[in-house]
Amino acid sequence: MRLKSFISLSILGLLAATSLATEPTNVTTAEPMTPAHRLQLDNCKAGILDSQARSEDRRRWIATLFAFETPHAYSLVVELLTHSDNPDAQQAVCDAVANHARSLPEVWHQRLLPPLLAILGSESATLRSAAARALASFRSDIVLQALGDIAASQDAGLAKRLAAIDALVFQVDRRSVIRVLMKLLDTGHDQITARVLAALEPASRETFGHDLARWQTWWEQKSRLTEEAWLEGQLQLYRDRLRNQQQTALSETARAQQRLKALDVELREFQNEVFRSLTPEQHDRRLADWLSRPVDEVKLTALTIIQTLIADEGRKPEGPVLQALLALLESQSSDIRSETLLIVQNLNDPEVIAAVLSQFRKENNLAVRHAILKALGNLNDPLAIPDLIAEIQDQNADLNCVREAAIALGKVFGKIDATTVADSAIEALRLRYRDVAPDNTALRAAILAAMTGAKNQTFSSVFLEAVETSDAQILREAIRGLQAIGDSSKLARLRTLTADEDVLVRLAAVDAVGTLGKENADLERVASRMDPATEPNELVRNSATTAFRNLLAGKTFDARIKAAMLLQDTPDLEVSYLEELAEALSKTNNDKSSAEKLHNRAGAVLRSAGKFNQASNHLRILFELVGNRDKNKAFDVGLTWLDTSLRSDQHNDLGKILGQLPNGEWTEEQMARTIETIDQWLQSPDTLSRADHAAKVIAEFQEAPSKQFGDDWQEMLARAAERLSTAQGQTDENSATTQNP
Repeated sequence: MRLKSFISLSILGLLAATSLATEPTNVTTAEPMTPAHRLQLDNCKAGILDSQARSEDRRRWIATLFAFETPHAYSLVVELLTHSDNPDAQQAVCDAVANHARSLPEVWHQRLLPPLLAILGSESATLRSAAARALASFRSDIVLQALGDIAASQDAGLAKRLAAIDALVFQVDRRSVIRVLMKLLDTGHDQITARVLAALEPASRETFGHDLARWQTWWEQKSRLTEEAWLEGQLQLYRDRLRNQQQTALSETARAQQRLKALDVELREFQNEVFRSLTPEQHDRRLADWLSRPVDEVKLTALTIIQTLIADEGRKPEGPVLQALLALLESQSSDIRSETLLIVQNLNDPEVIAAVLSQFRKENNLAVRHAILKALGNLNDPLAIPDLIAEIQDQNADLNCVREAAIALGKVFGKIDATTVADSAIEALRLRYRDVAPDNTALRAAILAAMTGAKNQTFSSVFLEAVETSDAQILREAIRGLQAIGDSSKLARLRTLTADEDVLVRLAAVDAVGTLGKENADLERVASRMDPATEPNELVRNSATTAFRNLLAGKTFDARIKAAMLLQDTPDLEVSYLEELAEALSKTNNDKSSAEKLHNRAGAVLRSAGKFNQASNHLRILFELVGNRDKNKAFDVGLTWLDTSLRSDQHNDLGKILGQLPNGEWTEEQMARTIETIDQWLQSPDTLSRADHAAKVIAEFQEAPSKQFGDDWQEMLARAAERLSTAQGQTDENSATTQNP
């Protein structure tokens, strides 16, 4: 049915065309020409025939002529096509006919056909080609028949015949055109045959060359196809051709981009070399000049140089350079605007914030709008608040831009007094958060961040609900929100979140517990996050250390010393905290009891950790604190101090320590314990392995006031010296054996 309909329409079209050809309408007398229209046509004619007219001016006059669409206008077109004394005008009209042919009434095709066919015989190859293009736009059988007749006519000149074939080539998708071309293969004229074959190969995707028999066989097969099958083949042909052209275009584009990149690199190198050759006084003038140049690559290099000057030398643009930068915010290139924002977003200048806001209000490029909002967050100026609120409220705004606006607003709010935040801004955030889809966690988190910056109790219910979610982005901002408004009602939940799998959630939770916490459970939880065995992330551990100090800041020294026990699994942290307390305690001069507890604990922890040098210092202070208050305790502390000092790298003070121990009176038990402590150290393998240190210690003990120790003291030292000498001799012998086997 579809084929029958198509054939019927084709027959009707042929009948209509034949009727028009045999009985043309007398359009020239369709209606009288008004004086005004005559003047218009005369102006067009004069402009087109003007020998001094530029090509673009002539085209404009012809376009005006065709726009009238009156019989008189088309009569003038025919007249102009016959002006062989003005080939430029003829060619311009031919080009215009080719552009307008599809929209012209069929009757005008007939009127334009004779002069266009006549131009095919022009001596000018350019004019012949222009006429061929115009005729190719007329897809009627009348034009096809006329072109076929000319191409086959031996009376027509060769140039005209070839031009007619060129016109047919533009319509090789039509089987009727292929039929005409196949007939031309029988002319026996080599140039005609070559021109036809050149048209057939791309239209058929065959490469039969000059084998006319094979071409005839091919045509016999194609001529038997249904119209639908023929059109399907043509469609596939054009698809393949389009694909090849696209691949060619991609290849050419890639090559062009490579060449452009190479030129860009050379240009950048050249600009950098020029800039380095200038004096510092010339730098700003040259940068301002480059920033105002019309070539984008020159501007981009100047922007790169400015970024380098800021990063390497801290030289921020000012004066003419700053003014040129701000002007680039209105550049036609989105790349230029974006690169400029990367620079100005770090400039704390009233002119900058004003220029950025001005551009934001008229910026249509989403990527640049996003960059501007990020810049406003970095500039952190309260002047941006109205624009940021407006972006958040805009239901038609890009959601990524709304998110960036909320992040920026949170930063700006953090800079101002929370009480100055307008109620309208609070309401805008509340409503937008309510309207955001639950699965858009990034945007919800950004709005929560803005709410946190506002520090308004109105958002308490939002934070309390959000902190119960499992999404890490939402959790982080909800935790910070509760911390910002001082709401401790969810401390149990916050303690749990200090062990969350997301490191940023743990960081926020630890910080919040350190601010809001009040109970021992809070202290124990942050203490556990200080331990590297429990908390792998250094940032969280540092935050936990700060939180630990915050929670103990208002406690008594005794309470803080006791709390330090929570750090016993991390001796370094415990000692560090105790030493901080010791420094703070030393400034009070009135809490010796707490000081004794502190240094006693620090000394014990350090001894246990094998850090005898540090432990000795704490035990010395403890010995001085105990003093004459309790002689027995003083002796015990002093003996521990002596043992610790022996194990340390120090030895110069051992005699003094020994002199302080008796404090005027010794019991036999104390003397025995002292000798036993020293003797055990002297006999230890560690002491024997440190012969030089041990020898200096023995020498110092021999000079110490030791009459009260009696003969046991001297015998101990003699035995120690002998053991040391023997051990040293064995070491020397082993060394000699090793060197001389």
